[in-house]
Amino acid sequence: MQTLLLVLGVALVVIAVFAFAWFAYGLLGDVARTACVIAVGALALGVAVALTPRLRVTAEGLAWAGLIALVIGAILVSTIGGPHVSGKTTSLVAGALLLTACAAALGLRRLPLPAGVPPLRAYSLFATFALPVAVMMMTHALPVPDDPQLLTLQSVLGGGAAVLFAAMVPADPRRRTPDFERVAALVVATVILVFGSVELAMAIDYGDPLWASALLVPSVSLTWLGVATVTYTRTMARTGRAMPSRLRFVPVAALVWIPAVSTTLLMRVLPSSMPLETQRMCAYLPAVVLAAQAVVAACAMPSDPSDGHPTGSPSASAPRSREGVSEAGATVWPTFGTVERVSAALNGSLVLLIMVCGEFGRDGFAALVTAMTAFAGLLAASACAWMRAATPVLRPVRSRDRPPMPVPAATSPMPQPYAPIAYPPAMEPPAPYPVMPQPPYPPASPAPYPQIMMVPKARGADAAGVIATVAAALATVFLFFSTLAVPRPYAPVDLICGAVGVVALAAGIRWLGVWPRVRSRAALWPALTLLMAPPLVVSWTSPLSFPRALILFAVALAMVLWGALRGLQAPLVAGTAVIVAHMVTVLWPWLAVFSRRFWWVWLLVGGVVLIAAAARYEASLKTMRSLATRIGQLR
Repeated sequence: MQTLLLVLGVALVVIAVFAFAWFAYGLLGDVARTACVIAVGALALGVAVALTPRLRVTAEGLAWAGLIALVIGAILVSTIGGPHVSGKTTSLVAGALLLTACAAALGLRRLPLPAGVPPLRAYSLFATFALPVAVMMMTHALPVPDDPQLLTLQSVLGGGAAVLFAAMVPADPRRRTPDFERVAALVVATVILVFGSVELAMAIDYGDPLWASALLVPSVSLTWLGVATVTYTRTMARTGRAMPSRLRFVPVAALVWIPAVSTTLLMRVLPSSMPLETQRMCAYLPAVVLAAQAVVAACAMPSDPSDGHPTGSPSASAPRSREGVSEAGATVWPTFGTVERVSAALNGSLVLLIMVCGEFGRDGFAALVTAMTAFAGLLAASACAWMRAATPVLRPVRSRDRPPMPVPAATSPMPQPYAPIAYPPAMEPPAPYPVMPQPPYPPASPAPYPQIMMVPKARGADAAGVIATVAAALATVFLFFSTLAVPRPYAPVDLICGAVGVVALAAGIRWLGVWPRVRSRAALWPALTLLMAPPLVVSWTSPLSFPRALILFAVALAMVLWGALRGLQAPLVAGTAVIVAHMVTVLWPWLAVFSRRFWWVWLLVGGVVLIAAAARYEASLKTMRSLATRIGQLR
């Protein structure tokens, strides 16, 4: 009830200050009403300081009222104008006044208080939100004529001030949420920098002078890097962990997109005598390379320590507490968490996918180089993701002990109720008492109890790997249908499918090497299909091409030799089938010409084959069964 009344009272006081500032203009003028508002704010802060040791809640409300009055005074200062006063000057004075209020609040926070009494929360919260605004207002006074460049610079300096505040503000563990100011400052910096990044894109496109726009690009990038660095280096006051990983999603995304946005700046820097397609290639390739590195790193870098442990690693058996601190007491510092990996994979894949779809449809060899470079980056990320997915990790599995089988007990004669009586032969009863065997009683088995066992299993594809794989699949489908619609001499359909097949083959070899029980059919059929099926179909439907025929024959022969030497069923069977079909395809024109003149030769060959099969029917059938059995026993 006290807090509710206090909030209502502060709200009424603020409304009264606003009303005074509105109606006092005609009575006192700009300067006098501003001075009155600032004086009221300073008086409220003084009363709050005096009441802090005794009436803490009341002091908190008065401190907020005084700080809000100082903000209103700063706003009134920025509205003061005249023939000899410019808007930049009033903005500078207002920002300086607001910065002074922040400094005063932080100074009041350092005042000594009785033991066990924390300072008022209003001081640090006010500085969290007012400090970036003060810096941005003072930056507005700089002599920068271009509006997008000025707004970007304001965002950089304001966001940088918030980042520095988050890095330097001390956390009080006596509070319920001691890290709220630090997290709030990082959120404020993120919001300001998002706005600044949008303005940076406009400054890059239309900003003048060009060198100022060029300087803003690394400034924005370094500020985003500062946000990410604070989330790693600063720890939570109670748990000892790093800052929440959700705060890193936007900085990582910005670090991926800023090079992509800067391509226009590179095109403006390049000489105008260079052809347009060459300019686009030189401007786009750095962004493509950086995005590809981000996606590959997201798919290949180590994940969180909680996501299983590689078999044989020291951390596989090291227990950890719930707070993320090992039993030895050392703080667990996460390298790169799932949030950063997903952000890098998602945004980098989007950049590469846009480059593939945007540049492949353009004419010219330079655009084709850019598109295929982006496509190669997606394929490399997918290969890393699925090769990493085969890594064995120890995961807990709940199991139960199998109950032992009952063991039959030894039989023994059952004792008679009384001693047998010897009767004479004539008086002996017809049915004497039989000897009854004792039924077996199995030993009591203990009740099975559930157990937790660490079993090696495949890590599997994580979210970053799935994102990269989906992006690569979409790019492959786009390139496939685009090539079918408009054939390109340097990027045929079988070349695109072959590139995907090489990636699938690398992942399949990785799975075969790590998991000995995996059959070659399950691990290699996508790679074998993509490597050999499209060139074979193209050779059937288009004129014979000697390079394509030679490459297909070499690949099929390599698969046959690999399968025969390593005992792999899938490459041996697939390579043999492709060689036979390919030889028939290549030799078919000569066979057709030969059949027109010497058709009777085929009758002779068929008859000889049937006679030989009839003569060796039983042995041939046994040989075929043995061959099928041997092939089925291959891996």
